[in-house]
Amino acid sequence: MELAVIKGEEGFTLQEAIQWCEAENVYSVRRICNEFLECEGQRYKRYYLKT
Repeated sequence: MELAVIKGEEGFTLQEAIQWCEAENVYSVRRICNEFLECEGQRYKRYYLKT
């Protein structure tokens, strides 16, 4: 969530989220982002805070 606040309206990609939290499991980060954040795009999704 902190990454979403820092990035603001620009949003962030899944790769940025993985680097931010130093995650080993990509699927966990993707699941959390899809559950708690809004996304835009198909192949290269950008995640934002839900409004």
